[in-house]
Amino acid sequence: MEAELPENVKCPYCGAGNAPDSEFCGACYKNLHIPAEVRAEAKLVKILAGAARPALVTAGGSGASAAAISTPAGWTQQYVISNTPTTANAWVAVYTKIAAGSDSAPSFTATLSGTVAMTCTLLELPAVALLFPISTSGTYASGGSAGSLTSMSATTSGNVPVAGSYAVGLFAQEAAAATNTWTPGSSWTNLVSDGTTSTVFHTAVDYYSNPPALSTLNEAGSWSTHASAFGAGIVLVFTPQLGAIELYTNDASTTISSGGTTAPAAGTPELWTAASWSSFPAASPTTTPPWRPRTKWCCRCRST
Repeated sequence: MEAELPENVKCPYCGAGNAPDSEFCGACYKNLHIPAEVRAEAKLVKILAGAARPALVTAGGSGASAAAISTPAGWTQQYVISNTPTTANAWVAVYTKIAAGSDSAPSFTATLSGTVAMTCTLLELPAVALLFPISTSGTYASGGSAGSLTSMSATTSGNVPVAGSYAVGLFAQEAAAATNTWTPGSSWTNLVSDGTTSTVFHTAVDYYSNPPALSTLNEAGSWSTHASAFGAGIVLVFTPQLGAIELYTNDASTTISSGGTTAPAAGTPELWTAASWSSFPAASPTTTPPWRPRTKWCCRCRST
């Protein structure tokens, strides 16, 4: 049994409290001698405690049903899609939660008919924006009649907002019991597939890391066996955290060609024109993560 990480570590020199992922004391700056593996574990716990957790749930069976997939306490139901509204053979649903740390696994239930199956895939996305984690989505529904699902295709209703986003595709199919091979869409990578199991209901989860920004996103995948089938699916784009990491560059400098040569009157704004910006880095919205420089001005003033 592993020992729990302490919430606070006392400095052996000054007695000040420090977080267990600290290498040096925040008060006296001396080495706390916390083992590197302990600091790494504490840092991981801190990151995951604020992570977005999407739960991807599928449910279905040989008989049409209303499914009524439950929502566990503390989770928010974001989407429910079925091959046809109200009573269907294939259902997919998405739930989200912001991790608090040491969270228990969620439990989902559904009311299904005939030979049935249900899956849940739980993801941990620590680099996703927490306030609005899902920026855009697109759905797929095969309809109320069984057919040959040669392609299960979903396209987002909006554009991927920024570089560094993370996309997930969730697809489910109900058909005659068989093993099945899932082929994800172009540029997508399969994460989960139960195709090696002979069952009437199959699920696939795919991902696309850093999809192209400022355009809609599509996934068109398929099962190798797809005759007389019902299907449902969804594509989700998760927004990355856009908080900045402060980095220091090469102490770039320039001179002022106009403005700033005399002291302005109190409360009066003054416009400065720089002689050259060539030594300053340019902002880039396409890097991962997107970034922009912050310039700190140093002025010398003299009073007489």
